[in-house]
Amino acid sequence: MKHVTLGPWKKVFEGTTYIIEAARATTVDKTTKTIERATKASSIEVIALDKQKRILLSYEYKIQQKKYVLKLPTGTIQFGETPKQAAIRELMEETGYKPSNIRLFRIVAPTTSLNQTHYVFIATNLKPHKIYAEEESEIKIIPTALNKVYSLIKQDKICGGETSYTLLKFYWANKKRHSKKITKKNLTIE
Repeated sequence: MKHVTLGPWKKVFEGTTYIIEAARATTVDKTTKTIERATKASSIEVIALDKQKRILLSYEYKIQQKKYVLKLPTGTIQFGETPKQAAIRELMEETGYKPSNIRLFRIVAPTTSLNQTHYVFIATNLKPHKIYAEEESEIKIIPTALNKVYSLIKQDKICGGETSYTLLKFYWANKKRHSKKITKKNLTIE
């Protein structure tokens, strides 16, 4: 079976966040084109649940968007850290809580154009544990019920498509776990 052949990757730009590389690709019909990929350090995101099972959303100013946004605690994995260690550190820096329990929820693998692995954790049994970090702006933590998070996603109030997708996966996983078996008696159509 014929397929695209790819030449060697060459660095064309290196910034503080991204490295951009380009390669020449030859298609099955022998045309060539340049393709690019960006490489970024691996990152984490944390779905932190308080005692009332509310998700801790952070409300903070994001320079790129030039506005305040709702998001999950996130950050970059530092050199020498495991994803789990980074998740605990970022959670403490952004919320002032340290989890007694933390588990991996999902891994977002690199894509064709973005070479980055993103780890999502669920953190529970939170204990106050303040670490002061240099943040771009003040962060306000907003404990939010899961149904309200779902509503915020539908209203496009949560920052980032990947975060929204993660929260929807979490929402539906919890919805399935707590739903009753559907029968003809309790089925309602709205």
